[in-house]
Amino acid sequence: MKIFRITALSLGLVLALNSCKKESQNPWNVEIATPAEKVEITDISRELYNPAVSSDQFKAKFPWFQGTVSDADFAKRRTDAGEIKLYKEAIAKK
Repeated sequence: MKIFRITALSLGLVLALNSCKKESQNPWNVEIATPAEKVEITDISRELYNPAVSSDQFKAKFPWFQGTVSDADFAKRRTDAGEIKLYKEAIAKK
């Protein structure tokens, strides 16, 4: 039993000393050699919830947006009163 206690205490001491060593540099102060490309954000919400913009016009302007959603689902989501209300509340808080 004494050997287990000594082994456990020794292991604990080694781990404690190892975790308390000082880092050679600040991990947050790292320079990136090649920065990522600039990302352009496109806000499509105005056209998405605008009843004057038809689905065909919207799809022509943003062909990548609809994805695998069917046309019926897409039209239903564009005219959903709850989503339009949420959109108007979000825009009002901008």
